[in-house]
Formats: sequence, structure tokens, C-alpha cells
Amino acid sequence: MGEILIILLLIGYMLYRVVYEMPKLIKKNEEKIGKIELRLKEIDMKLSEIIKKLDS
Repeated sequence: MGEILIILLLIGYMLYRVVYEMPKLIKKNEEKIGKIELRLKEIDMKLSEIIKKLDS
């Protein structure tokens, strides 16, 4: 009987993690990806400026 209770509690905890915690982690990762994309765009712009200066 005790084993069944432990198994049910573990299943409940896993469902909680999937339903509530994973979306938060996904949102945080999406924000980080957005910041990285902005940094890459800035670096690309700076490199373009440097290339233009070197070409002229």
C-alpha cells in the first residue's frame, strides 16, 4: 500500500514539473535566445562597418 502511495506521489510531482515548471524554463530560454540574437546582429553590424572601412 505504501509503495502505491509513493508511486502516485512521484507521478504527481512529475506532472507538476511538466505542467508548471517547464513552461517557465522554456520562457527563460526563449528570452536568452532573443538576447543572443540581438548581440549577433550588433556584432554583424560592427563587422560590416569594419569591412566597409577596410575596403575604402
